Amino acid sequence: MKKRWNVKRSQWLGILVLIIIIAAVETVIYFAPRPVPAPPTSEQVDSLKQTKQQYSKFPRFQRKKTVYNPHTFDPNTADSITLTEVGFRDWQAHNILKYRAAGGKYKTKESLKRVYGMTDSLYNIIEPYVEIDSSLWINPSDTVKADTLRYHSNKRDTIIELNSADTTTLQYIRGIGSYRAMKIITYRDELGGYVSAEQIREIDLKTKQGEIDSILIHLTACRDSIHPINVNRASVRRLTKHPYISYQQACDIYDLRRSRGRLRNLNSLQHVKSLTTTDIERLEPYLSFSEP
Repeated sequence: MKKRWNVKRSQWLGILVLIIIIAAVETVIYFAPRPVPAPPTSEQVDSLKQTKQQYSKFPRFQRKKTVYNPHTFDPNTADSITLTEVGFRDWQAHNILKYRAAGGKYKTKESLKRVYGMTDSLYNIIEPYVEIDSSLWINPSDTVKADTLRYHSNKRDTIIELNSADTTTLQYIRGIGSYRAMKIITYRDELGGYVSAEQIREIDLKTKQGEIDSILIHLTACRDSIHPINVNRASVRRLTKHPYISYQQACDIYDLRRSRGRLRNLNSLQHVKSLTTTDIERLEPYLSFSEP
C-alpha cells in the first residue's frame, strides 16, 4: 500500500516564503554594484619601483652556452674537459670515461658512432680531429696466427686419470677445451666415477669423426675411485639420477626392495623385469648392497 505525504497548508506557505527570500537575495547580489579598487598612491608606486630595482641587480638564469674548441684528440686517452671542448656533452663525456674504465676501447673512428646521443652532425664535426693510437691495445709481437696459439705450450702428450683430474688438468690434452672438460667432469659426477675411459663416448662432446680416438689415448680410469649407490638405502629420485637407470627401473628396484626386504647382491636385480642382463652388468660397479 503506497504511503501518502501529508503536508499541512501552513508548511507549504513556509516553503514558498523561503524560496521567495532566497530568490530576492540572489537578485540583490547579482545587480549590486561592484566596488572599484582605489588607484595606488604615490607612496605605493615608489615602493614597487624600489623593489623592482633591487631585484634587477640579480642576473636572470641563463643556460650555459657550450663553447666548442675542436682540436685533435684520442678518445681512448682524452679527459672530460678535452671531450667537452671538441663537442661532446657533459653526460656523453661521462659515458665515454665510464666505458673506458670498464676496459672498453675505441679502435676506429666509426666506433664513436656507438656513443649514446651521437648525431650525424656531431660526428661530422669531430671526425677530422680523431686520432687513435692503436699501439695501446695491439702488441707488435703478437704475430702468431690464432690456430697456432690454440695449442700453445699448455697442450702436451700425457696420460691423465679421469677420476682424479679437474677441468684444468683435462685441458692439457689436445682436443679438450673448457667446454669438453666441464662436460667430462659433470658426467663423471653423475656416474659416480669412470670405470673405463671409453665411457666418454657416451657424452656429446661435439667432436668430429676420429677426434675422440685421439683424445682417448691420453685418458685412463681407476675403478678404485668409484662411488657406488647403496641400493638398500637409495630413494627412487637418487636412483634415477644415475645415467644408467631410468625412472621405471628405479621404481621397479624400489618396489622389489619393499616386497622382498634387503637386496643382498646383484643377482637380486634379476627379478626386475625392466632391467636386462646387459643393464645389470653395466650397473655392477655402481651398486652397493651393504646393510641399510
